[in-house]
Order: sequence, then C-alpha cells, then structure tokens
Amino acid sequence: MFDNSDKERVRESLDIVEVINRTVSLNQRGRDYVGLCPWHEDSRPSLTVNKARQTWRCWVCDKGGDIFSYVMEREGIGFAEALEQLADLAGIQLTRNKQPRTEAGSVDDPRFQRKAMQWVEQQMHHFLMQSPNAKVARDYLENRKINKESIARFNIGFTPDSWQWLTDLAKGTLYPPELLERIGVIKKSEKGRYYDIFRGRVMFPIHDNAGRCIALGGRILPEFTTEQTPKYVNSPESLLFKKSKELYGLDLAMDSIRKDRRVFIMEGYTDVIMANQQGVTNALAVLGTAVGEQHLKRLKGIADQVVLVLDGDEAGQRRTSEVLDLFIRAQVDLQILPLPPDTDPCDFLLNNGADAFRSLMEQAMDALDFRIEMETTGINLLVETHKANAALENILQTLS
Repeated sequence: MFDNSDKERVRESLDIVEVINRTVSLNQRGRDYVGLCPWHEDSRPSLTVNKARQTWRCWVCDKGGDIFSYVMEREGIGFAEALEQLADLAGIQLTRNKQPRTEAGSVDDPRFQRKAMQWVEQQMHHFLMQSPNAKVARDYLENRKINKESIARFNIGFTPDSWQWLTDLAKGTLYPPELLERIGVIKKSEKGRYYDIFRGRVMFPIHDNAGRCIALGGRILPEFTTEQTPKYVNSPESLLFKKSKELYGLDLAMDSIRKDRRVFIMEGYTDVIMANQQGVTNALAVLGTAVGEQHLKRLKGIADQVVLVLDGDEAGQRRTSEVLDLFIRAQVDLQILPLPPDTDPCDFLLNNGADAFRSLMEQAMDALDFRIEMETTGINLLVETHKANAALENILQTLS
C-alpha cells in the first residue's frame, strides 16, 4: 500500500495533456484537446481532454476520468500499477506504508534498477549488432528468418560464451555488481566471485506496459549447447519482474489489441516476433509458465476475445488442458486454435504467411467445445458408459 499523499503528489506533478499525448496525438480545439480514441475505430476525434480540470472522456465509448483512470484503462492494470508508472514518469519516489523508505540510488531503488536494466539491454543489443564475435548469433537469426526490422523492434541482443563479459563491462560504470545481482543478470559464487547468468545466448528483452526492460530471456545457441544446458533461461523474479503477471510483447501489441479487441496467446518469443513480422501484431507469449489468474485479469482489461494458439504436438494439448478451466470459469471468450502436427506458430507463419494464419482461424474452437472433444475423443459414448460418465463428470466440474 502507498501513502495517501502519493496520489496527490503524482497528480500535481503531471499534466494529463502531456501524459495522454505520449500515446494519442492530441490537437487543441478551443479550451480542450482532442484525439482519436484508442478504444474504438475512430475517424473523427472523439477523445476530449480538459486541461483545466485534468480530465478526459470519449463520448462514443462513454469512458472517462482522471490521469490515473486513463492509464488503468489503456494498460489494463490496477490503480497501484498505474500510480507506480506515473510516479516513475514524474520522478517521484513513492512511500510504501509499513515499509522502510528505499534510499534513492541504492541497489533496492526500483528506478535505479530500471536504469541498470536498460543499460544491460543496450549492451546486449549493441554487441549483437556490432561485434564480430556476434556473427554466430546474427547467422542464427538470419537462418530463423528474423529480419533486421524485427531485431530492432524487439531490441534482440546477444551475450558471448563468457563467464565475465557483463561483469567486466560494468566495471567503472554506475552499476555495481550488487545491483546487477538484484536485477538477475549476474550471480555470486560460493567463493564470492560474480559471474554472468546468460552466456552464449540470443537475448530477448522483456518489457512492461510502458516499454521498460524488466527482465530477459535467453536462448542458447547450438554451438554452445551441452547436455546440461537448458535451451531457454529467463531472469529470476525480482522487484521489477513477476512472471505470473507479465506477457511478452504486450507493450508493442497494445494498440492492435485495442483495435481488434482480440489477442493471440502463443508459447515462445520467436512465435510472437514472427507473428509481428508477418503482420499479426496482436500476439503475446507467456513467460515460462502457464496462463494464470493475473494474466487473465490483464487480458480481460484490454480484449474481448482470447485465442490460444497451440503447438501441433501432444505437449501443446496438455498445456491447454491446464488452463481451460480457468478461462471457462472466468467467462472469458476463449477460442482454441490447434496448429497442424509438428508445427509451431513461428514455423507456420514463416512457411504460410499471415493470410493463411487468419484463414486457419476459421477452424478455431470454442473453449467448452474443445474441452468436450478432449474428454470424449476415443470413447464410444453409447457403449463405454463408465468412460462416458467419467468424461461427463469432468466437463461438469469445469462448469461448476
């Protein structure tokens, strides 16, 4: 919880016109400012911002409020997150009740941590683009048909196969090893020596709604793989990063999701990147975990329909079974889109294109229909009464 004075301090420090103008192009009309509403197809500016009252309203959507409600509506987040986002924009350190005040510039200062994470992201991207030692990563991305525009759009990076590259790079900068350890990019050994977590990996920055890097995901290159090496490594949870809340690509997809009112949930980083590259710009991915209640809450705030895109293998089907009940009970309009056997979204989009992907949408199934099919496939309902009753019981549990 935050101190009661925080809201007023933030409100007094920011101008609603300047905040909204960061995401919507506003033009002055008399005493007010107007722009195209981000919540509906708008050809005539119907979003009105009143500078004197510091309020906004869309007369078509019948939405409106203050600076906090705008961020909450636009980002699909709660008040606390909106307050934190706006406080960061205003350069205000919030006072958390019953918690000691964090000293500005300390390793536990979230603003300092974000600054350090931004620096790390920049170093990894620059290394990928400029270093001769990153050719192996550039070749890998080229072979995966990820183009330069996508590399820039998602700020993809690379870390060499070194235990000390980032640790050494940070020496002499503002960012001490204790800070880099806090944000999950280096660790300390039992002997007290710091070492890099990400080695020999193509790096995918994970951003929050405001486009700030809060974590990283790394894919090991084949040249550096051993039997013990996991293919993907994500940042550990930290003050900045809670994987049960975040969705990869949300910062870039937000406008498309609002216009289409639909979101595609895919499994991996490259699925989302290839979807964007092929023109499907409302695609997201979960981060090494199943879709959970926090994800669902965020998705319900920005989309009317969620389409779960399944890899064409048994594992994809199993993962879907784990989340179906959650979606159905929450009364979310969930569609299930299975891909052809042994195909993931990245491969399908690369080989067939966005039009074929959209055509495939015609085969998407309602979540409950998909659940019924999963439970009854392979059962002769007229003969195998015991199995049929068990399937019916499972379906009824979902609806209860």
